[in-house]
Amino acid sequence: MKEQLLDCSPDENGDRFCKICDRKLRPLFKSGDWDSRCYHVTCFRDLLRDIYKYDKVAYKKYHHKLKVGGKDLEDFKNGKEPIIINFE
Repeated sequence: MKEQLLDCSPDENGDRFCKICDRKLRPLFKSGDWDSRCYHVTCFRDLLRDIYKYDKVAYKKYHHKLKVGGKDLEDFKNGKEPIIINFE
């Protein structure tokens, strides 16, 4: 998972896409960090502003999925397996 987040390589056309909004990144060759850039500057600033309320906006704005025991909650809702919680 960590490698996937850090993978900012271009696609087959040489285009890079923002990891937050999935829109194309404009090439910034004068900037020294272009090879490792994964986000638009404005998208990253919005992410930093959302940190204090991230638990509320993560599922809608950033498309995270609620997980229970390592599986998506939607898988539990669609399946017939019960949710078993062990307190150790």
